[in-house]
Amino acid sequence: MLLLSAVTMAQGYLEQFSSRQQTKYFEFHYKRNPERIAAIARFADGFVTLLNRDFFKADFDYPIRVLVLEDRGAFQEFLRREFRVDDPPNFGIYLPAHKLFATYEDSGLGTFTHEILHPLVERNLKDRPLSRNSMAIGKTMNRLSVGAIKIRGVSKCSEQI
Repeated sequence: MLLLSAVTMAQGYLEQFSSRQQTKYFEFHYKRNPERIAAIARFADGFVTLLNRDFFKADFDYPIRVLVLEDRGAFQEFLRREFRVDDPPNFGIYLPAHKLFATYEDSGLGTFTHEILHPLVERNLKDRPLSRNSMAIGKTMNRLSVGAIKIRGVSKCSEQI
């Protein structure tokens, strides 16, 4: 009974998001700015495709749930209230127990690439040197994603990284 109520409580947070967009690799939940979320979703799927093609096979139990809050304050308060995160980060967080990534609209695409790399690196690059943890790989991928975006001419998105 206790386990059932914990699972029910944990899923109740989805009711706060009025909109949903499913992509190949992600399930976005958000409240506003559907055009902006659609652009982030295209970038997100493209990022995983790039990983698969150029870096490593990004196997995972897709889709990864993505919660996009309105702003930093709403994001941090949401994490405190719904997931009992005492000291919420400033930009984004991946919560492995819930297989979800939470962030806010203006956190930037670099936040997205960095946080999504955590579960993909942990699952797919288990035999990597300890010095190449997901934080170090995330920093490298952030630099690479900036270059890839500039090369492809998506200048509007590169400003957010």
